[in-house]
Amino acid sequence: MLTARAEIDLNALQHNFAKMKQCCPKSKIIAVVKGNAYGHDAILVAKTLSGADAFAVARIEEAVALRQAGITRPIVLLEGCFCAEDLVIAAQYQFQPVIHHAGQLADILAASLPQPVRVWLKVDTGMHRLGVFPEQVAHYVTQLSHCANVSGNIGFVSHFCRADELSAPTTHEQLARFIQATAPHPGEKSLSNSAGVLYWSDAHFDWVRPGIALYGISPRSDSSGIAEGLQPVMTLKSTLISVREH
Repeated sequence: MLTARAEIDLNALQHNFAKMKQCCPKSKIIAVVKGNAYGHDAILVAKTLSGADAFAVARIEEAVALRQAGITRPIVLLEGCFCAEDLVIAAQYQFQPVIHHAGQLADILAASLPQPVRVWLKVDTGMHRLGVFPEQVAHYVTQLSHCANVSGNIGFVSHFCRADELSAPTTHEQLARFIQATAPHPGEKSLSNSAGVLYWSDAHFDWVRPGIALYGISPRSDSSGIAEGLQPVMTLKSTLISVREH
């Protein structure tokens, strides 16, 4: 019996990844596979996108599953770690946690880790969901830079809130805040989500973080993925059991 099913087109996935790379040839790509790769099977997607420079997930459990499936690329924990135990796991698997509030800073300063980890500092440039304020960046960088649990330079991330609205001034304002807050520091920078990749070339920096565009979905409500040069990765199919006329 045929049932409803979701078919995944890996050729379309690779096409969309190539499109992202074409948009930002000088940037490295963190492929976002949180939420089981937006329902597309994170392990399958990560194994298919072997050209990605890193992957990003929301929860540490997602990252562990990728490692245990043989994914060796760097994995960024977008929400960071929330307890000492998670920090130990992150160090064991060499995940890269994001620091976005004082509690996470205190945890990593006090932790006893088997090896240091690379961290990213999230800056709230205007979305107001997660992140430290721009005026706090220097303090966090100083603390993290002198922490034995942290390896290398601190990376910097932020997130656009309205990059899909091309005429909105918000994106220009966020970009300016991000540059001002991070310019004094040497770490790599990442700001662009899917909309940033497609529409804001000035915001590509060292790393970009495409999510929904990888799966063929336009970040704009007034445009389709196909119109943006993307291909749908998932197709839902089923069968009719009856056709009725009334």
